[in-house]
Amino acid sequence: MYGRRLTAPAALAQSDVADYTQSIDVCGSDFRDIPRTIHQTWKTAEIPECWRDFHDSWQRHHPTWEIRVWTDSDNRKLIVDHHPWFLATYDGFARDIQRVDAAKYFILYTHGGVYVDLDCECLAPIDDLVEKGGAVFGRTADRVIECAFMASSPGHPIWRLAFNELEHPSFIARTLRALPHCIGRYGFDAAHVLFHTGPQMMRRVVYNHCRKSQDGGAGVTTLPSQYLSDRSWWDRHSLQDQATGYVLHHYSNSWIEAGEGKFLHRVTRTYLIRVVAGCIGLIMVTAVAVSLLISL
Repeated sequence: MYGRRLTAPAALAQSDVADYTQSIDVCGSDFRDIPRTIHQTWKTAEIPECWRDFHDSWQRHHPTWEIRVWTDSDNRKLIVDHHPWFLATYDGFARDIQRVDAAKYFILYTHGGVYVDLDCECLAPIDDLVEKGGAVFGRTADRVIECAFMASSPGHPIWRLAFNELEHPSFIARTLRALPHCIGRYGFDAAHVLFHTGPQMMRRVVYNHCRKSQDGGAGVTTLPSQYLSDRSWWDRHSLQDQATGYVLHHYSNSWIEAGEGKFLHRVTRTYLIRVVAGCIGLIMVTAVAVSLLISL
């Protein structure tokens, strides 16, 4: 599967190492080199103190790699200079985080390398993860794509699928965006971001690319959750006693606006199970009531 076997992080118990490569998904056959460059982005060149140690961890584990921090003005200049056809969409996004999401994809398409969010802490060198080349993604325990860590060779065609999604959002993304502002401020607008430019969109992109590339095409490797924060997207706000992967995503959620955090914190697996169970219970009670009325 790889040129040499992936090395499990030292934090894993020996009994867990055998499971580490069992759920790696690989599609395609053309795996071009990934440049040894780490990209990050922030509003300005001054990284906030709360993330500086995380940023330094990447340099510490990768002393020979280039590390570049892109500012908001750098991101827009990339679009203007290399992808002017996308500028109207880029400028038209309702929220800054959507421009940041788009910039991640265009940076990797244009330059290649590894993109990591500033709230991601490097726990071990990632050379093994990108050695095969192509594009590399991680997924959470419930198979959502972890957009805080992504890697690819320059010009990888999976990004063209992402660009199409950015210009033509899915039905659910359009629906969430269309909700009245008085509802959106409680979190539906933030959910729209996830489905239009964020991890839920990339989940669909990776699936569609690999569905078409089983017998060839540009290679993509999707790593199991153990490699990049071993928890599900639903449990992203939970604390971890011990980090076990190459990367620990701290989920700072700096992009969330006032009034949205409470909503998103409530959207957990347990919450949704209760909602679904409540709906099923209501349907059953209604069905019984209708049956009794008919029998009278």
